[in-house]
Amino acid sequence: MDFEVLETENFLFHCYRSDRDIVQDIANKVEESVLSVSLVFSAPRLPRKFDFYICPNIESFILLTGMHREDYQSWMVGNTDWNSGRVCVISPRAVTDRSEADMYRVIAHEAVHVVMDSIGSAESLPMWLTEGVAILFADQIPSAESLDQNSPPPVGSLSGSGFSSLGGYRYAGAYVRHFLELYGADVLKRVYSGEESVDGYITEGFERDAVLEYKNRCK
Repeated sequence: MDFEVLETENFLFHCYRSDRDIVQDIANKVEESVLSVSLVFSAPRLPRKFDFYICPNIESFILLTGMHREDYQSWMVGNTDWNSGRVCVISPRAVTDRSEADMYRVIAHEAVHVVMDSIGSAESLPMWLTEGVAILFADQIPSAESLDQNSPPPVGSLSGSGFSSLGGYRYAGAYVRHFLELYGADVLKRVYSGEESVDGYITEGFERDAVLEYKNRCK
């Protein structure tokens, strides 16, 4: 595939000519997100420059992420692989079911994953936590009205295939926001690095309190 390359402090951005005029904006958004999250969690510098692919279509996204075509679902628009040093997002111009602003939040979301993966392995952590941090810092928490404070999904249920179907992408950001309000960035960093287990911090009613706090904040 014939990609052009733009180099920044932490990334090599690969794009097609059709996205040449927006790649600088995307690069700026990514670097801003990296700096913001790194400052909050005192994250180490990235060990290498990551390849950040702006895929011109779904087929190139599937190819570059290495997934099987039958496993692809329409909500899959971004992917970060720490081990390969590669981030892939579908170009904001190639996505038809969400706005360009939404795609820029996806781009920020993947940048957050890169920073947090420098602190600890996402594979050893609960999905509500790893996705929740990215959702929170990419400003992807949905409207307060869309969250049910009476029966929010338990954090223990938000993993694997159940994460999306049970509302993980709607609730996880609010849960992480609440965790940070209660315990602070240093504790979350210790949990993320594997020094502590998150289980000891999740008290009864945590999920309900997280949603209620978010609703009150949005009033």
